[in-house]
Amino acid sequence: MSDEEKSGRTSSRRFPILLQITVAIASAGLLILGYPPFGFWPCVLLAWAGFFVIVFHASPRSSTYLGLALGLVAYGGSLQWLRSIFEAAAVPLYGILSLFVALPALVACLLSRRVASPWFKAFLAATLFAAFEFFRCELFFLEFPWISAGSALGPNWLTPVIGVYGCSFLIFTAAACLVIRETRAVGIGLAVVLLGLYLFPMPVVAPDAPEAITVAVVQGEELNFDEYVELSRKTLGQSPKLIVWPEYALPYDVRQQEPQQVEELRQLAESHDTIFVLGTKTKEGDGEREWRNTALTIGKNGVLGEYYKNHTVHFFNDGIAGTNADPVSTPIGLIGAEVCFDCDYEDITRELVRKGAEVIVAPTFDARHWKETQHKQHAVFFQLRAAENRRWLICAASSGYSRIIDPHGRIHQSLPFASVDAIVGKVVPQTGRTFYNWAGWLVPWGVMLAALVLSALAALRSQP
Repeated sequence: MSDEEKSGRTSSRRFPILLQITVAIASAGLLILGYPPFGFWPCVLLAWAGFFVIVFHASPRSSTYLGLALGLVAYGGSLQWLRSIFEAAAVPLYGILSLFVALPALVACLLSRRVASPWFKAFLAATLFAAFEFFRCELFFLEFPWISAGSALGPNWLTPVIGVYGCSFLIFTAAACLVIRETRAVGIGLAVVLLGLYLFPMPVVAPDAPEAITVAVVQGEELNFDEYVELSRKTLGQSPKLIVWPEYALPYDVRQQEPQQVEELRQLAESHDTIFVLGTKTKEGDGEREWRNTALTIGKNGVLGEYYKNHTVHFFNDGIAGTNADPVSTPIGLIGAEVCFDCDYEDITRELVRKGAEVIVAPTFDARHWKETQHKQHAVFFQLRAAENRRWLICAASSGYSRIIDPHGRIHQSLPFASVDAIVGKVVPQTGRTFYNWAGWLVPWGVMLAALVLSALAALRSQP
């Protein structure tokens, strides 16, 4: 019998399989509580600490299977709204997501047995789980950034420094250190810091600077052009300099099919000294998929600019993906427009701000029948993008949550779920870049490199 088999059997005797299953199920339940609609973030830290007990003390086979089980229960419980969209096809999607728990669990369990240093074990596990999470969220062909450890923590003091994935790494590090006796003091210290970030959020930014501008946000699902105009007119008495409509507000190529509507908006913009940003389409051929999901900016001189959605939604006909992200020059400054799913990922907002965008606007479509939990989970991403890059962000969503978000990721105004209405608020155009925007976005890439290096070193060592 090999040393690894002996070690596995010894671990199993010390950690009975029934207890392993109980810990995995409890960890999955805690993860569900950590995300909206519950949103109690400390549960996420406890969940991963519980699962690392399995990784460090169970067999590789148990770690893998229980990682799959944890993923299926946690993702199935947190993302139950996927079933209303994909029905039975949601089950294999949960399975794919679960692989990104099972695979790092397997690798961490196997390799941690080959090293004696408790610090090496803790950081090996933390970097592996953080690396697999980042790969799943941003690099995998089915890239899906929902339900990450860092997104549960939400916008905090470290978000503009290391971003959401940097926070994920700290959470995994704290969890891993907590369950190893020799590293527990560091784990407790990190946990206290993270809890402090959760309990003491960044202050609300008051939009009281002289350069503040008034903006309006329109919310309504599948209204016609006249209804969107009427909601916009309700706000004109407060002299908004910018009015934002949802994604697909005009679900056709308005410039080709209804040019008189563009002219009506131009005249409205001219007479009230305002700018419209709205969701529409840009046809590029006669085929069913030959079009671009577009955020169109219209001012008193007509069309000022357009942005094509870069991150189109998987499994839907969401048009041809765009490849550029450039701010639009307007009388109120450089506006960075992106569309809905773009804000789920960290690259588009970062690129717009790098190129000088002073305010971010995000026309968004989340169908009402996708359930309110989906809307609550999605809304967090807009707060994270605002905080990472220190920009005011205006989200106009079809059914909610339409919001005006400050540079700390705090919500200033918001419309209720499924309401048809408009809100007016103030934002302050911002310049400058956060450390995250300069270099902090590279943290998860460094973590991936560290995971590869530590794994290689562990694999090359003789078993202690």
